[in-house]
Amino acid sequence: MGQDDIDIEHQVLFEIANLAFEKGEDSNCKQKNKDVLIMLSTYFESHFKHEENFMQEIEYPLYELHCEKHEQIIKEINTFIKIMSVMDTQTFELELGMFIEKWLVQHIIYEDKKIQGFLNADNETIVEL
Repeated sequence: MGQDDIDIEHQVLFEIANLAFEKGEDSNCKQKNKDVLIMLSTYFESHFKHEENFMQEIEYPLYELHCEKHEQIIKEINTFIKIMSVMDTQTFELELGMFIEKWLVQHIIYEDKKIQGFLNADNETIVEL
């Protein structure tokens, strides 16, 4: 997984996040929200699979812990999909914003940067995430 692949994946992620907060017609809002969650779920599954393969390749010492965090994200988004039908639009958007902050931003900034730190410590392999 090279820098270009990661940049493209992060771009897709931010496009999905932008779509989530794009204002639409009220009659279409619930379906748009459901579509956004499904896109996020699909994105995560693909991204995590690539990232986990990469971590195995480089023998990342925190592999299992990092994978557990991935599992938490997938469980939370699946729960979110199940309960979204009972949320009003405002509550859904608030919860989605908190989800994006908690898992996407925090995970990328803190957890994925640990992989970069590990790679930088290994003088043989230097890759920016």
